[in-house]
Parts: sequence; structure tokens; C-alpha cells
Amino acid sequence: MDERFLIELLEDLASSQNDDGQKRDILLERCLNASESDMDEFLDELSRSFDTYLSTLQTFIFNLCNKNLRATPNFSLNRWNNSLNKFSSMLINDVVMKNLQNSDVPGFRELLHNCIELLWRTDNKDNRLTTKHVFSAILDANEVFGVLITETYGHHCIKRILFDFNMLIRIEQEEILKAADVIATLVEKCSEHEDVPSRLSEGFSIYKACTALLETLRSHQSLKQILLVNRKNSLPPTLDDMVRLEDKESRTQHSNRKRAASNINNNFTLLSIEDEQNLALLNMPKPQRPSDLPHTLRALELRKIDSFRILMEFLPCTSCHKQALAYFSPDKYFLEEESSSDCLYRLPFEFNEDDKLGPWDIMLSEDTIKDLRQLESSPDKFRTVIQKLGQISLGKWDKHELRLIRSHSLLKFGLSQQTRNKSTKY
Repeated sequence: MDERFLIELLEDLASSQNDDGQKRDILLERCLNASESDMDEFLDELSRSFDTYLSTLQTFIFNLCNKNLRATPNFSLNRWNNSLNKFSSMLINDVVMKNLQNSDVPGFRELLHNCIELLWRTDNKDNRLTTKHVFSAILDANEVFGVLITETYGHHCIKRILFDFNMLIRIEQEEILKAADVIATLVEKCSEHEDVPSRLSEGFSIYKACTALLETLRSHQSLKQILLVNRKNSLPPTLDDMVRLEDKESRTQHSNRKRAASNINNNFTLLSIEDEQNLALLNMPKPQRPSDLPHTLRALELRKIDSFRILMEFLPCTSCHKQALAYFSPDKYFLEEESSSDCLYRLPFEFNEDDKLGPWDIMLSEDTIKDLRQLESSPDKFRTVIQKLGQISLGKWDKHELRLIRSHSLLKFGLSQQTRNKSTKY
């Protein structure tokens, strides 16, 4: 068996001109059979040099997902499934999740999607826990959810997690509501969705009605809780206090407290016209008493989650994706407010420490930038060019075959020609 380091096997796979199934199989079997220390070293190198290995890693995992994986003679079926599951889980947690800041980099979303697919190729109860962690991490990271959900691979990955793998009922309700808010914000500001089918328009109206009513009724609930806390914190009246209730001032205070408590009930019958319209749109009864609040709030949250499915039908969307990128990293991307509605990118070469490139700066001419922007409509070509520029910035030109190495004879001929020209000039 090949005893080279795992990272060397991956680099060897990257140097192959065509997809080498044998090398891929060797690397996979080594990964599944590796010791804990070897795997930790491999994953750490992948995480630290993510930009360098992203393309090769994405191709490796993509091919695994599209191959009918079978246990080799060295593995029993049960051990094969357990090892594959462990490898997929570690790759997601120790490499992909630690590089969420690269969510905008070409190839990242495909890698995430394929890693999740590979994970669910095995039937393991821990898959749900890992997938739940993935969704929470994405939602907690800075604007990453918006970048993923608006792009084809990311959108398909999120749909698979929530609906195909039935994680919608297992993820915290607050997180689903937060995800719905992210999508609604992007869609509402996107000119591409001004003329939408009636079903999507209706779903967006339901979302907005639920959001407005939740805000109103939660404020009522907060007021009720404050009054209950104040009442619990008040001391029981003494005998003298009870006698003084006969006093006019005390009777007035008692009346005010009673009126304040009554106002809570009255507020439910004095909802705004907009609130009344929203309740009518949702075909929901108006809460009559404070005790109705928990049930009503729960019903509204469920209706809002239902609208989440419909909101996702707005996506993926190129304009929404560009808007999400601008939210994600305003230093790299921007939206130009011009007569054209097109959104323009800042290319990821900003000559600073936060540009996620290597130590070598890259200077592009204006013509080159124009040509690159024309490639935005061809994602595969654009991804290839950006990847190659990223390799240039790392300075590892020999490794990526970026340096032209001339033969000794050609170099000798060049020097002789140069010497002859000089002598002629003199």
C-alpha cells in the first residue's frame, strides 16, 4: 500500500491530467483506514490551506458522491459505512465549517453540498446531529446563509437538509424563523421579484402578516409579564394599609391598578386596522384574553414557518445572490445604483490582509477586469480563472505548473543569441 502522507496523495490526484479513479480509490481507502493522528494532520492541513486544496478536494468529493461506493475486501459492510460516515462528518466539521468565511469562493458551495450528500449516503443516527450543527453554524455565521440560499448549489443543499432529510422539525424553531427573515429581506429588495406568480405573492403576504402580528402581540405579552412581576414583587398589605384603603387617595391608586389590568384585556379588542386586516388575511380569530396569547403566538409562528417553504421558491436568484454577497463582504462586493439594475462585483484582489489570498499581490488591467466580468455569466470559466489567480497569489508556481521551465539547450541558445546581439551592437 502507498505509505505517503494523505495530503501527498491528494496533491498527486490534483496533478493528474484526467480523473484518475485508481488514485481516488487509494486516497479514499487510506482516509477510511487512517489512524486518528494521520487524519487529524490531514484535516488540519486542508483547513489551514483551504484555498490551495479547495478545487481538488471538491472534485474528489464530487466523484465519490457520483460513484457507487462499495466496501472493499479490506472492509466489512458495517465497518465501511461507519468509516465513511466518520470521514464525511470530520471533513464537514473540521474543514468546511471552519472555512465558512470562504462561502463566496467558487467551489465552496459545491463542496458543502457534496459533503452533506456523502454524509447521508450512510444510515447513521448521528447524521441528524451533524446536519443540525451545520445548519446552526451557517445561520450564526456572518451573512453566510444568504450567500448559500441564493445560489444553486447552496440552495439545493439547504432544501435537502430541511425537507428531504426532514430536518425542519428537528431544528430550533427560532432558527427557522430567522432563516425566513433573511430570505424575505433579500427577496423584498430584489427587482427581479417585482412581478411574481400569485402563489409566491400570496406566500410573501402571509409572511409579512405573521411577522407584523408577532411583533404586536409579543409586545402585549411583554407588558403582561412586567405587570405580573410587579404584582409578585409587591408585599402583602398590612392591617393599617387595609384601613387606609378607605382613604380617597388609596381608593384612587387601587382604581388605577384595576384600570391598568383592565387595559391589557381591552388592548386585544383595540388592535390596529392593519392588525385586523392581517388576522383576516390569515383567517385567524382575534385573541380575546391574555390567556389566549401563547396559543395565538404559536399558531402565528407555525404559519410563518409554512410560508418559509414558499419563500424558498423565489430562489436561487442571481440578483439576490449578488445582494447577499454585498451583505456578506462589503469590502469585496458592492451594488452600483445606476440606470442599469445590474450588480457589479469587486474582484477579490484588494491588496490587503483580508483579501483571503496569498502573500503575492495581483495587479489586473482595466481590460482584464472587463473581460472577467463578462465571464460572470459562465460560472465554470469564471471559477477556473479565479482559482488560477488564487494559485498565483500563493507564490507556489512550480507546484501548480505556473512557471515556464525552459530546457537547458533553449536557455543556452537564448544566451548565445543575446551575447551575439550585444557584440553586434558594440
